[in-house]
Amino acid sequence: MWKRVSAADGSFKLKTEFTGKSKCLDIINDGKNNRLTMAACEDVTGQMWKQVNAADGFFRLKTEFTGKGKCLDVINDGKNNQLSMESCADVTGQMWK
Repeated sequence: MWKRVSAADGSFKLKTEFTGKSKCLDIINDGKNNRLTMAACEDVTGQMWKQVNAADGFFRLKTEFTGKGKCLDVINDGKNNQLSMESCADVTGQMWK
């Protein structure tokens, strides 16, 4: 189960019960900036998520770190279990509820 912890500007951090209160969903700062990890919660832009409304009650997830052009996506590789930050597009892997 995910927990959403909101900030004053409308951004939020994402945590899971499994990893506990001290870990947040983050972007790995490696030059590509598309890989995700659960990292120690800090006040960093890779952990500040924004929800952007899409169609039919779905939304896209973006971070301050990767900017407006990148969205949380599920890689279409047959396994469909890997997350990545990719260019925002009208694809189902970027539609979240």
